[in-house]
Amino acid sequence: MCDSLDLVQVIHDPTRITPTSMSLVDLILVLSSASVISSGVLYDLVISDHSLTFVKLDVPGPSCEPRQYTLRDFSRFNYDSFLRDLHAAPWHLIYRISDINEKVATFNTLLYNLFEMHAPYKTIVYKRPQTPWMTDNLRLMMSLRNFTTTSIRREKRAYLKYISRNSDSKSLWKNLQSLNIYNRKGTHPEAATMLI
Repeated sequence: MCDSLDLVQVIHDPTRITPTSMSLVDLILVLSSASVISSGVLYDLVISDHSLTFVKLDVPGPSCEPRQYTLRDFSRFNYDSFLRDLHAAPWHLIYRISDINEKVATFNTLLYNLFEMHAPYKTIVYKRPQTPWMTDNLRLMMSLRNFTTTSIRREKRAYLKYISRNSDSKSLWKNLQSLNIYNRKGTHPEAATMLI
């Protein structure tokens, strides 16, 4: 059957061992043995009367063309310095020009030069595969989720610190028990980090 489908069987050790027999009944079939890095049988994991088989393949990741984006680099943008240069720019030149198109061109040039000085263009190359399902709404929801999770942890930590500082030991343990952070079996692992 393997030959007719052009498949290669990569497990060679017995996978079912009984006191009276050893047999190879759990197979792994691949299209090409060239892609197999390693394969074998794990006898240490006893899940059933069959041993676990494994294969490690050399599978190339999805190839994607690098994409280039050109954008302004605001990572070193200094707001105060930008405002200083904005006020020092020769805006008075615009009033001396009579043609409206030249006025707009002069204004754009002055503003463009300011941005070139404080936030120059930068080309970024992305090599990761595109994720078309990652919409702006999804990014916003992820950001809100992260913000909410961080806020909950911060407020919980603040509350636990508050009750630990403003309670005697008996009422502290009673409060922790009512919050399901402590019971007779021990302290919840999360509580130890929050009370520090």
